[in-house]
Amino acid sequence: MKKVWLKLVVIVLFFIISIGVFQFYNTGNIHSIFTPIHTNSSTPQTMSDDGEKESTTGQQLKTYIYKDDSTLSQDVSENIKQALTYAKIPSEQIGKEDITSITPSPYHVLILTGTQSDNWSLSDIQEFTAGGGRVIIANRFLNKQWDEFVGMEQNNGYAEESVTGLTVKDSLFPGYPDISTDSDFIENSSLDVTLQEDTDVYAETEQTPILWSHSYEEGEVVYWNASMTDEKNFRGLLLHSIGISVPSMVTSQAATKVMFIDDFPAPVPDGSNEAIQRDYDMSIADFYRDIWWEDMKDLGGELNLTYTGAFIGTYRDDMTLDVEDLQRNEEDTMVYFGRELLEQGGEIGFHGYNHQSLVTKEEPIDPTLGYKNWDSRAEMEEGIERSSSFYKYYFPNQKLNTYVPPSNVLNEKGKKALEVTMPQLQTIASLYVGNPEKGDYVQEFELDEEVPDLYHLPRITSDYSFGNMTQFVLNDAIANFGMVSHFIHPDDVLDPDRSHGEGWPQMKAGFEEIFATVDNLYPYLQDLTAAEAREKLLQYEKSNVEVTYTDQSIVIQGDGMVKPFSLLVRLNKNQSLETGTFSFGTIDEMNEKAGLYQITMTEPYATLEMKEGTR
Repeated sequence: MKKVWLKLVVIVLFFIISIGVFQFYNTGNIHSIFTPIHTNSSTPQTMSDDGEKESTTGQQLKTYIYKDDSTLSQDVSENIKQALTYAKIPSEQIGKEDITSITPSPYHVLILTGTQSDNWSLSDIQEFTAGGGRVIIANRFLNKQWDEFVGMEQNNGYAEESVTGLTVKDSLFPGYPDISTDSDFIENSSLDVTLQEDTDVYAETEQTPILWSHSYEEGEVVYWNASMTDEKNFRGLLLHSIGISVPSMVTSQAATKVMFIDDFPAPVPDGSNEAIQRDYDMSIADFYRDIWWEDMKDLGGELNLTYTGAFIGTYRDDMTLDVEDLQRNEEDTMVYFGRELLEQGGEIGFHGYNHQSLVTKEEPIDPTLGYKNWDSRAEMEEGIERSSSFYKYYFPNQKLNTYVPPSNVLNEKGKKALEVTMPQLQTIASLYVGNPEKGDYVQEFELDEEVPDLYHLPRITSDYSFGNMTQFVLNDAIANFGMVSHFIHPDDVLDPDRSHGEGWPQMKAGFEEIFATVDNLYPYLQDLTAAEAREKLLQYEKSNVEVTYTDQSIVIQGDGMVKPFSLLVRLNKNQSLETGTFSFGTIDEMNEKAGLYQITMTEPYATLEMKEGTR
């Protein structure tokens, strides 16, 4: 009898404890005991050549970028230099007096920028090219003495109107969509020309060749009939236009994919919305929890995406709410969405106390945003401190490593406020391309010049839909150095402009198309959080990669290389590589027309033997 009573007591106690735990969890207090455990950043593995390999004979690719004092020349040359730096191809900037000192070679590339062609000795450059050197004309200029050398049959001068649109052939690099002539995304000042029969065109519009190559005796000339080459969104094309001039070319790839969700977690609007009501007949809160987030988790698993959220405390434009108010108002969203995001292997970054960009009235911001300026840096710091306390309450074991500026707007006072109040901050993620005059915080992938260990991780693309412009920009950054950095918002579906008038079913399909295409074309890209990407990119920048070319082989070796290390190999002759698994890693064919291969190295030394024959 006593045993029966004992069993009953145990059962009752277990039931009471279970109810207590359920209630504790249901009210959100479980976070104070069982916080998600996730390492937001980790040091990537590295590998270095042991130095015991035999010395290699052959040539190394060297690029010489001519720069004069004109704005166009300086902008184009700096753009090309950055593209080459990202791809780990050596470059040297030179003046006109240095041109004659370059030794003619199939792997020595002279890149001319600007329009001051009278300063260049055509005869010297012809002699360099005739001896096997390579020449890239990086923007159009009008000097008819050069026409025959660069492959023009007839030159009618500058086109009367701007040339719009672009079609990039797969033989240059795959994956670029056609940009319609009706689009203002690509606009060039170009020459009205007819080309010689022996030229190869790699990019064009309906009536105008934009990029072509032309053989000149033993050498090669590549000509950009364009004025767009000073823009970041064409760095991948610039890089591979160098590739079509040389017998073969190896470029390094950071092979990194980062997916940001801004305003997540964040306060959820009350009520419903026309699009959500139409498609699901439910409140916004229920939609976020039961539809949108469940779909995003599924898509993350299917498409190899790891999310980095960026939380805000309130959508108010004042400082009314204290830490306790934030904790009380945001308990459901922070506990449910925040915990699940971390449990998915994601990261929670900082977006702001509210959604007002960290600028004062003296600093630029687009007035159409309708934002309220902060009164002072001290007020910013108070808001940041409240947000940090609010976050630590829910996730005491997690660090805030990443800051995403609201609307990608930030200036000096805001940056200083972050530095003072968040000394542990490691990354600012804003925009790769933008308008600083309107307050956009535009970045390169690099360490900050003023704040030690603060890394810049700009976002390159955004949106749920795969419009041609988004696809073009995304593809170009991959072509340059294998980088995807994309952002969306949960509430895009609530905004008719950002949703392009579509509902969640269409937006979900668009998002799936973007990253299914990326996963299909570039499966070697590694999905990482912002904090993880920072560590990998820092090591990637430190990696020393040396490539030696011969007629029959390519030798790749390096020190401090990220393991695994990804590269692209381009072969322009009638040569190919055997694909498969080798002692150093793997070789996969990427595009037959372009002679492109993707290499994944798991050892720091590789010899690629080229096979003769047509592709």
